[in-house]
Amino acid sequence: MSTLVETIKAQIKVAMKAKDDLTKNILRVALGEIQKAEYTGDGDITDEAGHKIIRKIIASNEATIEASPSDETKADLAKENVVLLALVPTQLSVSQIAEALVPIQEALKSAPSDGPAMGMAMKHLKSVGAAVDGDSVRAALSQIRSK
Repeated sequence: MSTLVETIKAQIKVAMKAKDDLTKNILRVALGEIQKAEYTGDGDITDEAGHKIIRKIIASNEATIEASPSDETKADLAKENVVLLALVPTQLSVSQIAEALVPIQEALKSAPSDGPAMGMAMKHLKSVGAAVDGDSVRAALSQIRSK
């Protein structure tokens, strides 16, 4: 069992004791999605894969917040996202990504096209354990390659 799953289970217990139904329910949704992925996949999933699942729930909540006419629904989903965001590592900003890529900057500039540069960047960022999303990496690469 992954550390993320253990963390979620512990937080569910805390929310139950505090009678915090909103937190308890969103944590149960996240845990259920992770367990579903484990069941339909090859068993235990990594924390990184669990973080991706949680980020998808956050993105879904954000889309619903934008589309919902109800202020109460928007407030509840925003609270859910606060709980979920505490479970995932903070992703680097575009400027932080560019800074993390300084050691391989020349290789990125000399790459024949954006595709190979993206591959090099993602490999480097993964090797240093950086939490990033593809769009931010593309934006950082655009800055680096245009200099």
